[in-house]
Amino acid sequence: MTQSLDELTSELSQPEVTAIGLRSDADRLVAAVRVFLPSTDSHTAELSRLVVAPDAQGRGLCSRLLELVR
Repeated sequence: MTQSLDELTSELSQPEVTAIGLRSDADRLVAAVRVFLPSTDSHTAELSRLVVAPDAQGRGLCSRLLELVR
């Protein structure tokens, strides 16, 4: 899965898109998710690009991200 810098910038500049990340104690980004909220009246969100660094898997980071989105 690849995305150009222009595509990333365009996606993150949309007001409906929020990116949430978790960092390690060493200040390294180890998990992230993007959330798309189509409208303020909607109770539905679309999650995309849910990722966890391979060496950080199995530590509940994905669960923490999903809880933050909730």
